[in-house]
Amino acid sequence: MNQFKEIAGQDVILAHRLMKNSIGVSEYMLFTKSFSEIMDLNPLGTIEERIEKYDGLGSVDCSVFYPDPELYQLETSKKKSWLGDTFRMMKYFMRSKSKSELEKKYNLMR
Repeated sequence: MNQFKEIAGQDVILAHRLMKNSIGVSEYMLFTKSFSEIMDLNPLGTIEERIEKYDGLGSVDCSVFYPDPELYQLETSKKKSWLGDTFRMMKYFMRSKSKSELEKKYNLMR
């Protein structure tokens, strides 16, 4: 018989909750403070520091990298409007890149 280990606990709950974050764009890399303490994120470029809040877990310090500067501007813009956001998202996706192009650009190839 195969042996299975159940993955459970606070870290699994946190990972699941982080996937349901408040970031409003679809392309980004989210890192916890714990990760950024052991890995230098500066080579990626501009990093946004933010706090995600979750019921039962409290506040989680995070760092977010947006591969496309337009997405960073879209997410961090203080003067968001529905029409402006829609236009910027349409413009972004009209020139969207493939997964392999993104992996190559950010040295994520294995």
